[in-house]
Amino acid sequence: MHRIVIVLLCITTIAVGCISIVTASDTAAGDNGQMCIPLGIITISAPESVEAQRSAVDFPHDLHFEFACAECHHQWAPGADQIQSCTTSGCHELEAPPEPDSGDDEILYYKSAYHKMCIGCHKEIKTTNKTIAMNMTGGEEQIKTTGPTGCILCHPK
Repeated sequence: MHRIVIVLLCITTIAVGCISIVTASDTAAGDNGQMCIPLGIITISAPESVEAQRSAVDFPHDLHFEFACAECHHQWAPGADQIQSCTTSGCHELEAPPEPDSGDDEILYYKSAYHKMCIGCHKEIKTTNKTIAMNMTGGEEQIKTTGPTGCILCHPK
């Protein structure tokens, strides 16, 4: 279950970033019909209707290519039209945390989705790295680099 939440956050993060780049063109496919995958930094910010409490996040999309696209873009199917924003209706559309007992799942709140996916994935990699380092078996497992898990590392002042 924890891994699913992490995957959903990664999907959300990448999807929002991709939307900001993909919407510059009419489709996600190039003129030759091939998928255009944005490289480099994708800036992820709060929805326009939300007053941001922290700065936008510069997401290094190309550093996450070792993961399957569907891990983060969970509502997109390969070959389909452009990837939709995670704040699109039916995904992570809540612009504020759900009220207790509202029946809404917290993962529908865009901020919870990002944080659970991104930070959760980074923490999981750190835990795996510690286990590998402690075992020092010399096996095939390799320690992976991981991303930030603190606020100011993603949201610079």
